[in-house]
Amino acid sequence: MKDKSPLLFSILSFTFIILIVWFLSISKPGIEWHESIALLNQDWNKFNSFSTIWRLEALVVCGIAWVAFNLSSLSKWWNLVALGHVLMLTEYIFMLGGYKHVTSEETFHIFNEMANWTFITSNFIWVIGMLGVYCKESKIIKYVGVVVSTLTLLLIGGIYFGIGTQAQLTSIAMPLVLLLYVFNTYYGIRLYKKIKVHYKV
Repeated sequence: MKDKSPLLFSILSFTFIILIVWFLSISKPGIEWHESIALLNQDWNKFNSFSTIWRLEALVVCGIAWVAFNLSSLSKWWNLVALGHVLMLTEYIFMLGGYKHVTSEETFHIFNEMANWTFITSNFIWVIGMLGVYCKESKIIKYVGVVVSTLTLLLIGGIYFGIGTQAQLTSIAMPLVLLLYVFNTYYGIRLYKKIKVHYKV
């Protein structure tokens, strides 16, 4: 199964990009909390809804964690990638199990902050893992991977350690997280071809 894991990693990373773009396409920024909850509940059982995206994201995140554990024999840094995505799964507990039942602004902000901090912490962990993975690669893969991972880590770390606020840094950090998933998609294919050649030999 290990020889197929990089290809699955690539497919799942690309799928996650599609889901994030889908989420952004139906988001309505700037509306009040009660409007957000009303919109969420109104569309809860519809296909083109946040709840559908979150359910699919949770499955993809679980898949990435499983694949990363499979790849840990190549580098122990993959364990951090897996751990970060396992932690990310708890974010969907708050979003799928919490938001729907919010009845006050205070409760909304509590669930929102818990989901946000789970997201920040989990991304901080798995990006450190990818930085370690790319440090052990060679040539262009190493340089591009290390640069993208380092920039992403610095921005997420800025939020995590309180150097900047989420509002200030998320607009820059999120595109970098997406860029890292894009590069991970490419890297997964390259790694798959490399392992495939190795198994043939």
